[in-house]
Amino acid sequence: MQIETALAQRSHTGSDHQSETLFLDDGIFAVASGKGGPDGGLSVARMALACVRDQGAELSELRAAARGGAPEAKLALLDALGAVFLEATTRLHGDSRGMASMSLAALAGKRLFIAHVGNTRIDLLRSGRLARLSLDHSVAAERVRRGLM
Repeated sequence: MQIETALAQRSHTGSDHQSETLFLDDGIFAVASGKGGPDGGLSVARMALACVRDQGAELSELRAAARGGAPEAKLALLDALGAVFLEATTRLHGDSRGMASMSLAALAGKRLFIAHVGNTRIDLLRSGRLARLSLDHSVAAERVRRGLM
């Protein structure tokens, strides 16, 4: 399995967020955004993506199995995506450098399986229009959803 890592940084004035993107094989994608620390969160984003990299072979196998359409294979892929987040949370919990948000996507046939935490959004671009597939996990976003802001 070939792993290609591409750095995709974007900073805002006064912000210490940095992102990194990971592409595993031809159908698994991950983006993590880190906040805090002397490197603007880049080490935190990389730590979160290391969890994806560590599970890359298993995710690729499950993605291939889910292409067949069996409900059990689809559930196994979703469970594995969730397990990546649990591992990342465990690793980051003991780290005092900052926090990360992460989004994962696995393309299996015509279906896209996503897992997401934080405010690293997943959008679908189709026919020139963007549709948001994920919700931000933040106090402000929740207040907007409830009509309080």
